[in-house]
Amino acid sequence: AFPALQNRNFRLYFIGQFVSMSGTWIHMVAQGLLALQLTNSAFWVGLVAAALTLPSLLFSLHAGALIDRFSKKKILVFTQAASGVIVLVLALLTFFGNINITGLVIVAFLLGTINSIDLPTRQALVPELVKRKILTSAIALNSGMFNAARVIGPSIAGILIAFAGLGGAFLFNSVTYFAAV
Repeated sequence: AFPALQNRNFRLYFIGQFVSMSGTWIHMVAQGLLALQLTNSAFWVGLVAAALTLPSLLFSLHAGALIDRFSKKKILVFTQAASGVIVLVLALLTFFGNINITGLVIVAFLLGTINSIDLPTRQALVPELVKRKILTSAIALNSGMFNAARVIGPSIAGILIAFAGLGGAFLFNSVTYFAAV
């Protein structure tokens, strides 16, 4: 049914990205909850979410030029590793109670900036992983993977936060970035 999964490179990419995207959605839930706990303000929850998404609006168009000049695989390795390190720092700050709302906004903006390069790179990499005759299958799976992670990630987040706390959710997300690497 999905010939793209017979391609080893695409299959590895697909699994790694599914794990990473699920972690990203876990992070989004935990980040909003942390902002609420720190401030008890819907305004700050919205501001943190804006800090995460605004860089995509500002920088994604320019990311295309960068993506075309360098190896997409190397860009993804860099963006995933950088995101993993940033989220690991957030996890540690959260575990030790040293995070404040300003730090959370900065972390969200840094992750958003990296995502403004990462997400277009993911989409541009798919045609390089598979032959043209199975490209439709690969694109469909890639889209389905993103939407499945959008459902599964927040579901896991609730369970993870209940048992491991917000720091545990961020730590889990940090590890998921390295699955994609």
